Amino acid sequence: MNPQKVKNILQNFLKVFSKGLKEKHDVDIKFDVHQVGYVQNLEGEVFYHIFVDSHPEERSESNQKYIKSEIRDFLEDHLELSKKHKVIIELDKRPLYNIEEEKLPFKEKKLKNSRVREFSENVTSEELKWHFDEEDRMVKSLHDTDWMVQIDNEFPQKLTENKEIFIPKGVYHRLIKGKGNLKVNVRFIQS
Repeated sequence: MNPQKVKNILQNFLKVFSKGLKEKHDVDIKFDVHQVGYVQNLEGEVFYHIFVDSHPEERSESNQKYIKSEIRDFLEDHLELSKKHKVIIELDKRPLYNIEEEKLPFKEKKLKNSRVREFSENVTSEELKWHFDEEDRMVKSLHDTDWMVQIDNEFPQKLTENKEIFIPKGVYHRLIKGKGNLKVNVRFIQS
């Protein structure tokens, strides 16, 4: 099914779900479907990736589990998903890299129109969070590496010295850790 259609159907469900939480449990949480995408693998399995923000942010593990379960049940009932369809639901994966509030997982050197960022081999995979940025950018490795970047709805791509990877603003992406340190050049594109 078309991701935009899934997004619209889910957004309508979440309005009703939010109203039900308020009436039954006096909990005031608003939801926004940030992004819906899907990938089909070679075996024909379809993976829907659904990113839902909640306002205020809902970080409680048990509450997140309940919300994800409700969303999954709704989608299975209304989208006629087969066994070849798998649904991955992410809650509150908005960018958490705020220089004022959080330690960034890299060291950064500012250049005129770009930045060089170095990620230590000691960084944990948990620190390399799904996030999005407020501007378009081009990223390339400054050396041979097996680290990869994954953009939402795409398979991971290996970072190479000779190839810049375009990461559009507002699109979720993450680094996938490889061996050794990683040094990348991040070039910001003015729109």
